[in-house]
Formats: sequence, C-alpha cells, structure tokens
Amino acid sequence: MSAFHEARVLIERRLEVDQPLIVAIEGGAATGKSTLAAQLSAHFQAPVIPMDDFFLPPALRTPKRYAEKGGNIHYERFDAQVATPLRAGAPVCYQVYDCHHDRISQTRTISPGRLLLIEGVYSLHPRYRDIYDLRLFLRTTAATQDARLRARGDGLYQRFQSTWLPLEKAYFDSEDWPRLCDAILTT
Repeated sequence: MSAFHEARVLIERRLEVDQPLIVAIEGGAATGKSTLAAQLSAHFQAPVIPMDDFFLPPALRTPKRYAEKGGNIHYERFDAQVATPLRAGAPVCYQVYDCHHDRISQTRTISPGRLLLIEGVYSLHPRYRDIYDLRLFLRTTAATQDARLRARGDGLYQRFQSTWLPLEKAYFDSEDWPRLCDAILTT
C-alpha cells in the first residue's frame, strides 16, 4: 500500500469524527514529505504549511542554537504565528521565509477549515506538537534518501551531508517516534 493511500485512509477516518483536523507530516530530509503533502492537499483541497517557511534566519544560526534539539528551525516564529492561533481556532497569518534569498518574502493567511496539513522536518517539535490531531512519520531507505538528495544538486547535497542531516539525526535520535506518531509510513 502506498504512503498516499495509507495517509488518505487515516485522514478520512479521522475526518468522520474530528473536524477541523490538523495533520503533521514529519520525517527526515528527502523522505517524501512535500510530495505526500501535495498529493493529500490536491485530494482533500486542503492547505499545506511547509516547515521550510520557518527556515532559521542567519542571525539565529549559532553553535548554541544548533546544539538544541530541533534548533535548526525558527520554532519561536512557528509557535507564535501558527501554533498559537491554531490553538485558539483563529486564522493563521505567518511570514514565509525564502531560504534562497535568506529573507522573509511574503505573508500568508490560512483560515482554519476541515483539514490543515503541516509538513516538514521539525513539524513535531516539542514546543508545539500538541496542536496535531494526527501525526504521520515518513521514512525511506538510506539509498533512496541519498538518491533524492543527490538529485537536488551538488551544492545542496553537500550542505545536507555536512549540516542538515547531522542536525536531523540528533533530533530524531532524541525521541521515540513510533510512540509519538499515529503511523509510520514508508516511501
């Protein structure tokens, strides 16, 4: 069974009893989170908030910050601009970080509806994991992950190898993901 099919069935079951439904799609780099979120978004006509929109700005990229579990994301901004309004049932208005230009590029507003998908590494950060009704964790083989990362280009591949993957490993090694998530899906 495909990850999309498994996730779709889980969401449909939850939508029968839980509305609105907020779904986390967590997992390591190149495990298919963005692809799955796009497929689910198209199927359910649901908005997606990518954690990449909360990329850590240069001023916060310090050794102390990188030593924190999940410190490689602007978790304070996500908590203030997304999690806090969602807890209150209010619309979400957040700033989108453009990692290619290292700056905020726009503001995006999302009104809570039937379903909201939040995808990306650190989507289940301890500061705001309480906002989710359904928690999905994606995994893939090391060979598949490596091939997907290489397809992103040499510059990004090297950055993943030297910086982002070690930070993710520390984050993922610090938690019991099968216990934290409702389902672990393989892509």
